[in-house]
Amino acid sequence: MPSWPGDSEAIPKQDIWNASFIGIQNSSTKLSNSIYLWLTIVIFFTVDIYHLPSGRAIILPADGRVVNLSCAHGNPSFVMSNSFSNQILAQIELFTKKEKYSIGIHTLPKRLDEEVALAHLDYLGVKLEKLTETQSAYLDLHPDGPFKPGYYRY
Repeated sequence: MPSWPGDSEAIPKQDIWNASFIGIQNSSTKLSNSIYLWLTIVIFFTVDIYHLPSGRAIILPADGRVVNLSCAHGNPSFVMSNSFSNQILAQIELFTKKEKYSIGIHTLPKRLDEEVALAHLDYLGVKLEKLTETQSAYLDLHPDGPFKPGYYRY
């Protein structure tokens, strides 16, 4: 029988018969122990379905834990790494160049966005070549970037 710390009576037995949706609001929620005596089927590796004696069923994602953290397919680690890298570079930029930014919302400078992309290329097995002087002149770009105009969004 699974065991988690937290509220062991998240759904009291007398209320379980009327349950059609369970909203998980904290990271350590557990259904009443009696529910585990009923038939449990894993329908996906992070989703279980509990069949109740009445014929109704409760679908429980992530074993009752926080879904977006426990079922990380919505937030793959590679995506999170890019996101967190952008956030930290933005914070460093704001801290070191306070005079450049007024209070408000600003777009991440393209050079920082490209710096994050460059840092993650090795993970993807990609090796970039540096632009030659001829290529730089033809494209009217600095050899070190940024390689797209500021309005361009990746």
